[in-house]
Amino acid sequence: MKINDLTRIIEDLGFHIERIENIERGIRIFIKENFYIDIIEENNEWILYYVRKVDCKNLHLIREKIKKRNQEILNRGYITGICFLSNSCNVVVVKKLKNGKDEKLWDEYFNMIKVADLVT
Repeated sequence: MKINDLTRIIEDLGFHIERIENIERGIRIFIKENFYIDIIEENNEWILYYVRKVDCKNLHLIREKIKKRNQEILNRGYITGICFLSNSCNVVVVKKLKNGKDEKLWDEYFNMIKVADLVT
């Protein structure tokens, strides 16, 4: 995975990248202040983590939405949950891609946003 190629693709789609960080086995791309995507590469597979900050006051409602729509989300091939990072509450959507290709990566990225919208 080439960071320059990914950066170009993201910017061609009209997003402004705030910063990119190297993480274990991949990269973290901050696109806006309230969300980022981790791209982990392992054995020609990509694991995508879409993380969106949410208001901690709404966790009960978000948790209920996740429970209510869990089967629908699983049927689409995603895992959704809540995590706590650096004093923030977050919704996380995870997807594993086999034989990752840039085009599929960004199709999945937009699908992950839609899944996160279902529960927030």
